[in-house]
Amino acid sequence: MKVIQFHLKDRADGRLAFDTEPDCIAYTGTHDNNTIRGWYEEDLTPSQQLHVRQMLGLSDEAAPQEIAAALIAYTCRRRAETVIIPMQDLLALPSSDRMNTPGVAEGNWHWQLQDGQLTFDIARWLAKVCRESGR
Repeated sequence: MKVIQFHLKDRADGRLAFDTEPDCIAYTGTHDNNTIRGWYEEDLTPSQQLHVRQMLGLSDEAAPQEIAAALIAYTCRRRAETVIIPMQDLLALPSSDRMNTPGVAEGNWHWQLQDGQLTFDIARWLAKVCRESGR
């Protein structure tokens, strides 16, 4: 199990990378950590955000939704046998929509997908990412 939020490593050239073995499962996140957007916006320092944008080939002006989408596509291109993307990540939702905060007794496990949140545009985009990454 490899979660991109916990397994980014510095390469020899100073850039970040998320490397996986073929026989693992790669995740953008789990029910116990921040959404991928929330992680980028709230858990990373400005320097770490810069390194993530460089890893993804994005400009400094990239919107949070664009960064979340690029992190999903990047994860799908890894060698992992399986990739799991939480719905909150697919929808590029902020940290207020995370599923669970470990150690917090109240306010967890309330998030539900709402009618209309998963659009045909998102489904088409995900299908394209899956085709291009061989998933």
